[in-house]
Amino acid sequence: MKRQPKVITISAAGKGERMKASIAELGFPEGTPKPLLPTGNNETLVGRIARQAMEIANVELYANYDTIKPIGEHPDTPQNIQLLVNRNVYGPLGPLYLDLFRSNDQSMMAAGDFWANFKWSEFLAFHDAQSTPVSILVAPSVPTFEGARFNVSDSGIVESWERLDRTGSRDLINIGAYIVDPEKLVLQKIREISTHKEDPFNDSMINRGLMSAYVLDQPAFNVNNAEIYRAMADYSATQPRVEM
Repeated sequence: MKRQPKVITISAAGKGERMKASIAELGFPEGTPKPLLPTGNNETLVGRIARQAMEIANVELYANYDTIKPIGEHPDTPQNIQLLVNRNVYGPLGPLYLDLFRSNDQSMMAAGDFWANFKWSEFLAFHDAQSTPVSILVAPSVPTFEGARFNVSDSGIVESWERLDRTGSRDLINIGAYIVDPEKLVLQKIREISTHKEDPFNDSMINRGLMSAYVLDQPAFNVNNAEIYRAMADYSATQPRVEM
């Protein structure tokens, strides 16, 4: 039986509540979708993420009713991806869950609002070498308020995570990229979770020793406020674009 090509889902359908107040402060038009914010070298966040994913897979990008048109029409959005409305799929991990149960195969997902310098092929090779069914991408980032720190063992297992009033420059943050294998226990726990938000999923997987972390040695950025956006724009201006 011929194996279906891999798919990476990108979740770009969030409301971006934490960034809404910062959009005008940063000088962008009101209502600019967070995934379309530009990096320091004139990529959009989501355009870069999509091109990174296209290295190894087809891309399904989930947007919402308000953002699907501007994302789809933006010149930095690759044309050879599938753009979908986030209908009846809730939370950032919703598209991952949908793909996991629909395909019953290894599923991969990226959020649509981060900047990180990595290759999916290397992330996937790390995951396939681990004994856990779930892998996430973590990296050091700039200090920020109300961030989360992930604690990773030398073998790559995620041991715990916690929210901090302010993170430090050496703390490892969850960038927002996942690889999940459809093991029985994973599927069972997903069915028990009533929300598609990341925190309950991370708690469930970490508490059972089912999650590993691929640690990047360069800074990465979850763009959740103006402080992080400015740091991302300055840093990314010194880095190469992602070419298709």
